[in-house]
Amino acid sequence: MVLDTAVFREVMRLMGRIREHDYLSTDLHTSLFSRMVNVMLDCPERPADFKFNIEDTDSAYDSICLTSGGADSTIEWFLKDKPVGLYVDMGQPYAQKELYALHTLGIKHELINLAPYNFCQPASMWKHIVPGRNLLLLTAAAGMLRDEGIVYFSVIGGEGYDSKRGDKSKEFILLFMHWYKQVTGKSIYIKTMHDRTKGEWLAEFWRRGYPIDIIRRYTVTCFSEAQRNDSLNVQCGKCQACLRKYLSFASIGLDIGGDFESHPMDSEYVIKYKRVLPNALDQKDFSHYSKARCLEDLRAIKTAEEWLKQSV
Repeated sequence: MVLDTAVFREVMRLMGRIREHDYLSTDLHTSLFSRMVNVMLDCPERPADFKFNIEDTDSAYDSICLTSGGADSTIEWFLKDKPVGLYVDMGQPYAQKELYALHTLGIKHELINLAPYNFCQPASMWKHIVPGRNLLLLTAAAGMLRDEGIVYFSVIGGEGYDSKRGDKSKEFILLFMHWYKQVTGKSIYIKTMHDRTKGEWLAEFWRRGYPIDIIRRYTVTCFSEAQRNDSLNVQCGKCQACLRKYLSFASIGLDIGGDFESHPMDSEYVIKYKRVLPNALDQKDFSHYSKARCLEDLRAIKTAEEWLKQSV
């Protein structure tokens, strides 16, 4: 029988370091483990010159912002006084575009390369979703923090925070913090952006005096891997992510349709939104889309349709 649990593997690793008279680092409840080892090795046979030290895993940060190069995480990064970022490359086909955006935005970040693990393959049955993605991202970020550290996690209003379903829900986030505390003994606090919609956060960014072109020109939120030789900041205009960025700008009165390879209002998702958002309002079913999100996107679609009529 071979034990293959995370705790057993960690104890095996630490025992090897103790035998080498080395210092130890772990994130599995460091303080309690240190007390236990001190008692364990307090015996008459202990060599007089034997010394060891147990520390938290080398985690230098009080806060960290999960960054993707997209609009929401970039807004959060600026509004939270530019903490260190964290980008996890999971092999998503648009990773190079996101990394390019982080570079042009000047977001200093740690990079974890998980592309060889093929978490994004096969992904077709999940559409654009990578199942378990946020569990992995939050675990990676938490491991880089000191006790009582903060993870800035750009879940905005209308993305299911109050639905009790999915990895952007309050339920999931509270369970993660509790689980991580139980496993490691370290308290981690996750701060989201759930109290405002995408358009409201964009307006807040602008209101605070930041140039709106930072979000318009340099962020990229696009599920297409398409690139051009002259730029990696290519937004297809066909995917749902592109439409959401476009509608957030329309909600504050700015038409950025020309920034995309094809106009976002030609996207198939416009038809979807015009069907499901009014239905959510009629049924008062906000388990997937919040009321504020429904109203904002429908107003933005109407505004965009007026712009298109005027341009004919």
